[in-house]
Amino acid sequence: MLKVILPALFGDTDNTVQSRVAQALAANDEIHVTTLPGPLPPEDVLPEGEISVPLTEEFGAGCLRKDDAHIMVWGEVLSDEHVVRLRFYVHPDLSDADSPVILDDWLDLPVELPARVGKALSAATAAAAVHGINQGEYSPISLAATLFPDMEALTEDPPEALPRSGLHTLLYFVVRMRKLFFLISDDNSDLAATMGACYHLMEATQEENPEAFARGCMQYGDILLEFEDPDEDPQYLDTAVEIYNLARNVYGRDEQPEKWADATYRMGYVLGRIGWNRGEPGASEAAIENFEDALSILTKDKAKRNWVDIIEATSRVYMDLGRMTQDIDRMWQSTSTLDSALAQVKRDEDPEEWTTLTLQLGATLSNIGEETKTLEPNQRAIRVLKAALTSIDREADPESWSDAKNCLGTALQFVGDECNDPQTIRNAIAAYTDALTVRTRDTFPTYWADTMNNMGNGYRNLAEHSGDPGAFEQAVSALEKALTVRTREAQPFNWACSMNNLALAHAAAGKQSGDAGRLRRAVSIFQEVLSQTAEDYPNLAHAIRSNMKRAEDSLSKFGRH
Repeated sequence: MLKVILPALFGDTDNTVQSRVAQALAANDEIHVTTLPGPLPPEDVLPEGEISVPLTEEFGAGCLRKDDAHIMVWGEVLSDEHVVRLRFYVHPDLSDADSPVILDDWLDLPVELPARVGKALSAATAAAAVHGINQGEYSPISLAATLFPDMEALTEDPPEALPRSGLHTLLYFVVRMRKLFFLISDDNSDLAATMGACYHLMEATQEENPEAFARGCMQYGDILLEFEDPDEDPQYLDTAVEIYNLARNVYGRDEQPEKWADATYRMGYVLGRIGWNRGEPGASEAAIENFEDALSILTKDKAKRNWVDIIEATSRVYMDLGRMTQDIDRMWQSTSTLDSALAQVKRDEDPEEWTTLTLQLGATLSNIGEETKTLEPNQRAIRVLKAALTSIDREADPESWSDAKNCLGTALQFVGDECNDPQTIRNAIAAYTDALTVRTRDTFPTYWADTMNNMGNGYRNLAEHSGDPGAFEQAVSALEKALTVRTREAQPFNWACSMNNLALAHAAAGKQSGDAGRLRRAVSIFQEVLSQTAEDYPNLAHAIRSNMKRAEDSLSKFGRH
């Protein structure tokens, strides 16, 4: 049951409107309302009559903790406008947000609270609880989903008495809930409905409520990036850039710098994806410029979590840019970005941020080592990732732990292969095995297949350096498992990579044992991959042709019959 506290409303001299609000909420059996006899203390009211949010946070937190409630609905009555203006405050101990969860805008409703409006108020209260509550045993999602149709129906056919500002707030709630439904269901019909809700909000607010319009733009841009594979239709990415830019123009760098910086960061994120997906260095450069602009405002001291996210994004785009242009200096800028950030973060004072940035640094160093085929980046990656793993609790953060283990395995495998060190390769396989205790096929099928692919390569390297033929069979087994997820239909590029790796395992086994049949099998796999992907992935096709040529040369030494 959703427990609601409703203080007396400022300006509601006889508590008539408070009673109406309480009755509207309590009409639902799943909502329990506790009313408080007095309004907010007089010192909580600014001279112009608006309620001071900071002081209300302290008052609200005390009330919520005292009554063990989930959410407080509070506000005032604007008698000259016949409007009750409400706001929502979620119990601070039930949220992992850095600051108390208070809805950005007031919800303005007619003081009479007709039945349809009362139902929408209940739905909005549940939706506000969904937005803020992410800790504890109680989840308001089921209640919010049940009440949602009442709120959406009101926005589609609003009564004349509903203030436009109230309609805009309800539309924003509809967007947020639609987005949540899509993320839970991953159903494209929910996605289409979410986009429709975004359009409705933006159309209703563009001329008369720029702030609400900008929020609608931000939500719309975010949902565009939730398509199953937006990279297949670059138009969505272009639209997202335009949408975020509209929001930036509303916020203004000088007027609302933090919101402007957030929109700038998101626009940079999309530009970075465009740059990598289309091979456009200019878009990646523009992304980096956006990140730098955002970081000039969202500093570590002002917005630590956003700051970390932008640092990570900047590092990734530098790495992508270096790969696209074959510019080693650009690749190293990805690590210098992280090193500079880590110099500002103390492990004891900022453990979460330190771990996040350290993991990113380890992964980036491993990527540079792979791109440059050099030892030093991978050797440093091993040191960095081992340090990061000392700060990660497997039980508390299994995904980060398994990511680090998988990345550590990649770096160890490279070093073991380059140094002809079977033991280091065995350590890599052990790291992959650890990662797979979290990255199971049922829970994380894509990541499971990625690690299986890596493990297959690790076993092939082990067989090559240790002379153990059994490791070749383990390599083939791991790669064939990976291919049950990395299918040609679902993941064509990853399918081609794993098929190439499978052919390499057969070729290496055939070469080591003098088995012409294994070599012919390898050539056959190479040919199959080339027939399916040569035009789509020219760089990969070039590598596969080189691998096939070596297998054919080995085959010629043993005879073709």
